[in-house]
Amino acid sequence: MAAAAAGGRAAVPAAPQGSAARRWFRRAGPRGGWLLWSLEAHRLAALVRACDFGPFDSPWGSARTVVEGLELEVLRATATDEAATSEPGTIGAGSENGVLVAAADNWLLVEAVRVGDGRVDPRSVLREGTRCTPIRE
Repeated sequence: MAAAAAGGRAAVPAAPQGSAARRWFRRAGPRGGWLLWSLEAHRLAALVRACDFGPFDSPWGSARTVVEGLELEVLRATATDEAATSEPGTIGAGSENGVLVAAADNWLLVEAVRVGDGRVDPRSVLREGTRCTPIRE
């Protein structure tokens, strides 16, 4: 194939793709950007990072979750090595670095969130002992 490509476009055989093999991908992040707390912490952190196109706007939007009826965007998060001791989605202790949220295996440290048009301190919206509303896979 590489040799054919070196011979120019006319040298590469063209074959129509059957309609059964076609797949369409929308411009949306996995699960619409919703954080599925039953996943491992490193996978959740990877989704948050993948949604960050800074300084540009993300075509996917931000990773998001709902807590006590309030939708919030998770802008920065880090997976910890500390085993979660609560059900996935349960909010743990907060510190000046952020707030811990239980994932399937370890705690995820949520470091930056946005509500509406503005960033807020994660501790102001993630209260210890409450849970992120679970979504379906």
